[in-house]
Amino acid sequence: MINELAMSNKYSLIIAGVDELWTKSPPVQKQFLKLLKKDIENRIKAEVELGRGRLFIRPYSREQLEKLRKVFGLSFIAPAETLPTDLRAIISRIKEIAPNLSGTFRITTHRSWKGFPMTSIELNRLLGEEILKVNPNLKVSLKEPETNIHVEIHKDLTYLYWERIRGAGGLPLGSSGRVLMLFSGGIDSPVATWLLAKRGVEPTLLFFNLEVGVPQELLDVHSILKEWIPKLPLYEVNISDIVPLILRKVRPGYRQIVLKILFYRLASEFAKLHNLDVIATGESLGQVSTQTLKSLTILDKVIEEPILRPLLCFDKKEVINLARSIGTLKASEKVKEICALEKRSNPSPNQRIALEEYEKLNLNLKEIVLRGRLLSYTDIKSENSGELKLPETFKLEDFEILHLPEDLDVQPESSKRYLLICKTGTTAKVIAERWRERGIEAYALDEKTAERLLKGSKK
Repeated sequence: MINELAMSNKYSLIIAGVDELWTKSPPVQKQFLKLLKKDIENRIKAEVELGRGRLFIRPYSREQLEKLRKVFGLSFIAPAETLPTDLRAIISRIKEIAPNLSGTFRITTHRSWKGFPMTSIELNRLLGEEILKVNPNLKVSLKEPETNIHVEIHKDLTYLYWERIRGAGGLPLGSSGRVLMLFSGGIDSPVATWLLAKRGVEPTLLFFNLEVGVPQELLDVHSILKEWIPKLPLYEVNISDIVPLILRKVRPGYRQIVLKILFYRLASEFAKLHNLDVIATGESLGQVSTQTLKSLTILDKVIEEPILRPLLCFDKKEVINLARSIGTLKASEKVKEICALEKRSNPSPNQRIALEEYEKLNLNLKEIVLRGRLLSYTDIKSENSGELKLPETFKLEDFEILHLPEDLDVQPESSKRYLLICKTGTTAKVIAERWRERGIEAYALDEKTAERLLKGSKK
């Protein structure tokens, strides 16, 4: 263990190690280092110097460390101090450090400059002996030391560091190309986005909005992801007017898969418009009816672009744990899920029937995609118009109460007042809005709010 407060005043830079560099050819290594340098310079105001498998970042600050921890492609980051590459200077500084140590320690030397007169093992032994002379109460532990003092010897300078922070790992952003990511802001899609970015992919997010406004919760999740992926465009395509069309024209059992086919077809059109060749989703095998092997096989065939599914074999607990470590979990839990469009969705749909049902919608995909817009925090804080709640003074007996999806097939009458209820209120809200356009008085609530109101009315 080391007294960081006593030692940190001599930190002058941050050393960052590069992940997976050793697996690449020299030209690719050079390219990756340049991408990393550019990414770091875009995130922080710093001078970045390239070395052999290392980046040297000046100046040092704790704030810089936090930002660097979220840079993909870095295996570790460490605040460091510099010394002349001179044996006497190194020994002198090691002796100064020794009184601040307690417990167990080890020395780990890395000679980038092979012209240094001692081998790494010889220098480890010598420096360890010098520390024990000054502080004989210490013990050496090569396997699990409380303090591991790293000594990196380069031709002109030697770097010392002992606080080695784990980096994000993976590949530099942009090294693996670009993809279009279907994004809802729920728990799964942010994690899938993060996993793709860790493999060097630059994602472009596409949100299919089934509501009238842009949910603030979606923007909150996007904001957290931007800490990991600073250049992360988020596009919205509003399709709230198409949900009632699906409910009216598509046969029961096929509404959910038809909605997913629509998502895929629109994504394909959007990808072509923005020169993106690959589409990615947060789907996990068997999680819901539209993610069975049969359903996914159908979806794979409705567009030309290859589909990446980073979460395909993850279970929900694994995804939740990743979301927690990334920092998106709490924000994602506040994002409302889309309510089911039917009582029972077919987990094993027939491909021919699914496509026939989709064709009943007779949609102009290009026209819909051209509605899309790039969301900006300066323009949109939240456009969510809120739930279509009941008036302040009301009597529940004056309303026809419909529970969705059970009562989806009910045909409204202009002489009645309706209260539509679904799990999160999303589908109820969309339908209530469309009914209002037809002159029907309709309101929407989520199940929890409705249950509270209904209980209160019975007292």
